[in-house]
Amino acid sequence: MDGDEDYAPLELELAARALQNWENETAAKEAEPYLEADDDETRLEAHRISGLAHFRLKNYGQSLVHHRTVTEMQDSLSAWFNVVTSATLAGEVKEGERAMKRAVRAPFRADNPDTNEPALRFQYATALSSMNEHRRAMAQIDQVVQYYGITDMTYLMMRGMPTFESTLEIAMSAFRGLGDSFDGDGWLARLSENVDEEGKEYLTECRAALKTEGKPG
Repeated sequence: MDGDEDYAPLELELAARALQNWENETAAKEAEPYLEADDDETRLEAHRISGLAHFRLKNYGQSLVHHRTVTEMQDSLSAWFNVVTSATLAGEVKEGERAMKRAVRAPFRADNPDTNEPALRFQYATALSSMNEHRRAMAQIDQVVQYYGITDMTYLMMRGMPTFESTLEIAMSAFRGLGDSFDGDGWLARLSENVDEEGKEYLTECRAALKTEGKPG
């Protein structure tokens, strides 16, 4: 989650433009002189730009340092969620969990009016899955699937929701990672009771795939 992309103090226009153009090394370099600026807005934006640039460069530890600083200056959903993802991918999983609790309680800002909790939890689950934190990922997916009834892709995307298929992809990865310690087939069966016919059909395919792979069912 980026946030505040359309605003930057005058001193950081080059850094902001570079970030917008995905010129991430340039963005970090241009922002660096302003990390200790006297002006609070300039300092905050310099750390925000640096955090996002380093995240895109997969320098997750450096990204986390900058995003921590942003949360000290700004209590917003985007600020805390940037800590969630950078901490998780830097291997600081417990810090990511704490930040997620803060993120869902933080004020929603005008820079991300369409952000919704299922989308946040899906993004968090994706980060956890990439770190093989499958049980933690499933805890987030359990929250996401509560919002599904209608599973039509267009319907969900128009509402800023992760697609049903992409959510199930994370779940299936977790089932494979957790093996016999998690009843994936039972989880899919329970979910099938609460979704439309299109969703039920897809879940039937997922259950068949699990059985083909030799998972419990």
